[in-house]
Amino acid sequence: MCGDNRKIKLLILGLDGLDHKLVLRWDLTRLLQQFHGEFYVGSISRLYTPLVWSSILCGFNVEEKGYDYEKAARMSMGKLGVLHVIKRYVVGEKKKMWLARKLLKKLGLLETPRYIMPKQLLKETFLEKTIELGYHVFALEVPGYNERINGVFRLKGSKIAISKGIKAKKSHVEEVKQDAIRRLTEAKKALNNYDLIMCYMSLPDLAHHFFFKGVKSRIRILTLYKWLEENVNKIVLEHAYKLGFNVMILSDHGFDMKKYDHSKYGFWSTNFQTEVKTFEDIKGCVLNLLQAKEVD
Repeated sequence: MCGDNRKIKLLILGLDGLDHKLVLRWDLTRLLQQFHGEFYVGSISRLYTPLVWSSILCGFNVEEKGYDYEKAARMSMGKLGVLHVIKRYVVGEKKKMWLARKLLKKLGLLETPRYIMPKQLLKETFLEKTIELGYHVFALEVPGYNERINGVFRLKGSKIAISKGIKAKKSHVEEVKQDAIRRLTEAKKALNNYDLIMCYMSLPDLAHHFFFKGVKSRIRILTLYKWLEENVNKIVLEHAYKLGFNVMILSDHGFDMKKYDHSKYGFWSTNFQTEVKTFEDIKGCVLNLLQAKEVD
């Protein structure tokens, strides 16, 4: 039985870029839980974090509903979305508008991009459907749904990956690790008051884009995976299990260490029996679980 009020409880942890093959290779059993595997995301043409998570939430490819990369990027800039159009069609896709962005930021006119789906798509997410069922939902920094500061790390990480050295990369990973601890702590607190908690973190994907060549990079990724397993378990999983929560751990894709890029398969694991073959299955899995009747 899950919880004290006979409502089924569910904790979903989103670990961006967590790779199933690496978790298996390094035998990180607390991330694998009892049931685990990988699911296909390759039908999404651009494996960009906000688009993939949006598609996971909706249970269909949001690109096919008009929310592709171009629209997402334009919407993320709010009233200044016209800058994205200028960059693509006037300046050129490959050219950067650093001076314009720097000036607008200095004037306080350019905010950090936030990727939030259009309202008609938000209504299709399993989070909104769960609210309609009468569940209390807590969502923390979920891309495509309610992210607030993910864009800060996304932009800073992109700049560091291109132009900075190893010291800056390691420092940025440490900064994101501290933010991950904050998010996990918030998720733990929410376990006492909510029925469905979804908490997203931008690790390990950020580190994958920093460290992907050579033995030292492999060791850094292994160390980070072990750190994630330890802290996810210590901060929130142990408490969730004690409270009778069902737990699902997801990623939006893995990382191909040979091609140095996102793989076409996401990670899933649960402490309850289920099966996930594609990103389209997750919405149904969540809603079927929450609508199931509990038995004593």
